[in-house]
Amino acid sequence: MRGCFMTFICIIEILEIAKEKDEEPPVIYKKNSKLMSVKLDMTGIRQLCWFTHWSWCLIGVYFASTLVLPNGHPISVVMWEIAMPNAFLVTIICTFIIWRGLLEKEGASTEGMKRPRTLIMHNANIAMCACEMFFASTDIEISHLGLAPLFGCVYVFFSWARASRIKPEAGPQYLYDFFDTTLPLKEVLTNYIGVLCVLVFFYAIVCVISWILDMPFWDGKYGLEGFLLLSFIFSIMKFTDGV
Repeated sequence: MRGCFMTFICIIEILEIAKEKDEEPPVIYKKNSKLMSVKLDMTGIRQLCWFTHWSWCLIGVYFASTLVLPNGHPISVVMWEIAMPNAFLVTIICTFIIWRGLLEKEGASTEGMKRPRTLIMHNANIAMCACEMFFASTDIEISHLGLAPLFGCVYVFFSWARASRIKPEAGPQYLYDFFDTTLPLKEVLTNYIGVLCVLVFFYAIVCVISWILDMPFWDGKYGLEGFLLLSFIFSIMKFTDGV
């Protein structure tokens, strides 16, 4: 199963990079931002600038590591403890914040969110992780709480370094409006501290879910356990503009 998942992830990523697409719709910044919203050329390898792709590829790296390393190897454990919380983060943020925000912003479009491969990366990521949790009973240790936030911090530094290079003639550009550093200081601090807290929160959530699935109560009740896990995963997915 892991080999199939890894292959699937590779195919989707290759198609994303190889497929010619129109320019991305502009990021709609807040009214008090000093940044200019412009269309961005995010074709080809530039697709890897999105955090969704970082998370998607990391899941693939995890599955690849399980195929070549002994079961429970520290490298695989670390990859899982970073990939799983960030998969939850990507799916929930896209479903309840980014997609909803686009619907509320004047002039914003959700067409980019509804592209088939985008939907796959925003939804199949968490489905694959749920399968890993259910069939392999792969756990996450609360003592390793800093791993997922550290991965997020690396992406923040990447965004800062990349901002002025995405479209130099238009000034700095961020792919996510909550990374905007031209907002009032209080708002900037709120956004960044909020992102860090969210990463920690999601890691804690995944730890709790992992702990619940390991409870003796579920012994012999695989159908009920699978149904509840599937129901939760489906509830955080989104495929259309509707509820």
